[in-house]
Amino acid sequence: MAKAEQIKALINSHLKRDDERFVSIALQLAADEARKGHSALAGEIRVLIDDRKNRPLAVVSISNDLSDLVQEATPQTDLASLVVSDILKARISRITKEFGQAEVIHGAVSTLYNTQPCNGCIG
Repeated sequence: MAKAEQIKALINSHLKRDDERFVSIALQLAADEARKGHSALAGEIRVLIDDRKNRPLAVVSISNDLSDLVQEATPQTDLASLVVSDILKARISRITKEFGQAEVIHGAVSTLYNTQPCNGCIG
């Protein structure tokens, strides 16, 4: 995909709020820059994509008739306070890390095989 086409697709996915597509295109741009030898720019793009996971989630308002069906909860504990064996704690840690990297992995596979990300995939 040409860079101009990538930029147009990036803007389009942002306007449509298609986060999966946006991340995929941004990672494609980072990969293109890395291939051109612009490793600093490629790294900055990847950092921006990774940093977005640390932002708080946006809260959306819902109609009053549905408000009884929705409950907001923020976990107040972390993995260190979980009382399980070290083996199970390591497995849980690995799974949560993999889940956090799902978008990066999916974007890299999409770029590698020149496919579009699927809407039903995790990530």
